[in-house]
Amino acid sequence: MHRHLQPGCLPQEVISDFDLVCCGCSFDGTTFRIPNPDMTFTGKTYLGNSKDVAITRSYLANLAQEAKRDVHEIAIEMGLPERFKSQHLHKKSLYSSLIGCIHELFLNSDKWPVFPFRFPERDISFLKLVFDMRCHLISNAIEKLSTQGFHNDFILIPYPCKPHLFHNMIVGYYVSRYMKYLSRGVSIVGFDLKGYQDIGLLQEVEDIWELSKGMSELVAYENYYFSGLNNVTSDDGDMSISDMST
Repeated sequence: MHRHLQPGCLPQEVISDFDLVCCGCSFDGTTFRIPNPDMTFTGKTYLGNSKDVAITRSYLANLAQEAKRDVHEIAIEMGLPERFKSQHLHKKSLYSSLIGCIHELFLNSDKWPVFPFRFPERDISFLKLVFDMRCHLISNAIEKLSTQGFHNDFILIPYPCKPHLFHNMIVGYYVSRYMKYLSRGVSIVGFDLKGYQDIGLLQEVEDIWELSKGMSELVAYENYYFSGLNNVTSDDGDMSISDMST
């Protein structure tokens, strides 16, 4: 848990490294010490000041900013319009329809294709686009950490690694502990976990193999996004990509 603490460190160094301030209650044989007793005795606390907490807190704030960006802006940043042009797909309706299918990138939409797929190449290509966009935003959030003074602290986290694995480690190892405290009735003041949860940031990001239940093996990498995407419609007719003629 305290991987950056060295052997021989003082008890107070360990206490100050807990996730929550209220966890720093201690007794040294003479004196009981209770941080912020007015809050602690009412089930409220702040996050602690450990490096793990600081990285997690900053990463989630960075990712929340990224997740709120306009999807068209993200697509341009990823070079998707140029990729479409390079495939001789000049129809504006195609690009607009494809990008228009994606809302709230980190939430699993009930309008997205799900297994079993009626049109595997088309549907799995769409899921690949969603996954790539998620990874792009995660990468941006990670890069911001370096500019925020954490470039020497990645030893705490196995990095570099695939962006979604970095995210999943943060969520699975650190955020899960905060959620455990919440489930036990502890209120973490000044940390909007509910807000992050509402936009899907507190769930692990599945890769394309997991999203497609292994069916991604049926689609060649070079066919993603572009081949087999004509006449895409959901059952209610909302999700449409049509007119693929060049």
